Parts: sequence; C-alpha cells; structure tokens
Amino acid sequence: ALSQKGDTVQAPVFSWLASYNQFELQAPTLEDCHIGRLRNKTFEEKLQLFLQVEIQSPCCQKYGICGEQFKQDITFKEGKLYASRLRFQHTPLRTQHDYISCLLYTSPSPRDRQKSRMPSSA
Repeated sequence: ALSQKGDTVQAPVFSWLASYNQFELQAPTLEDCHIGRLRNKTFEEKLQLFLQVEIQSPCCQKYGICGEQFKQDITFKEGKLYASRLRFQHTPLRTQHDYISCLLYTSPSPRDRQKSRMPSSA
C-alpha cells in the first residue's frame, strides 16, 4: 500500500478505482442508477459514465456509487485516460529530522538532477 511506502504518507489513501469497480459490477443491475448495459463500451466510455454519477443521485445516495467526486482526479486526452491521481495526506513534519528526511525523499537524486525520487503517482 502507498501508506507503507514512506513515513510521511498517512492512511487512508483514496482512489477512484474501488468506486469505479463497484460501478462497473453493480450499476447496470440497479434501477436507480439508470446506466444501462456497459458490455459493448470501451473502458474510457465506462469511466466517463462513472464520472457523471452525481453525488446527489439515488445511485450514489443508496448504493455509494459516486463518480462525480473524482472528476478532478482523472484527466482525459483525445478521449483516452491520460492521467489520474490518488488522494492522501502527509503526516506533519514536526522536527528538523522529519523535514530533512522529506527533502531527501523528494529531491532530485545525485545521478539525475532532473528527476525526483518521489513516485510518479504522488
């Protein structure tokens, strides 16, 4: 889990993926979701439908299938999934050691001054 990758990442880590999986498995069978069949749709088409499920909709309120809250977490480019992000918080940096450790973790490595050692999904 991401929360185990560094001392500063604080659980829980939120992602749209678990909600999307629930959407894909359950929404087509739930009358309140008004999704219809997903079988012949591409992943990107399904993901776009998922993002249209509003927080105030019966699908979200009754079954917890809510895509609207993840609209800022997913980026499309030319109709394809281009980027996505996870949401998490860092533990507070309280000491000089905490601050220096965090800087060492996120600063460019000596071998490549252009790249960070921070995972690309963070």
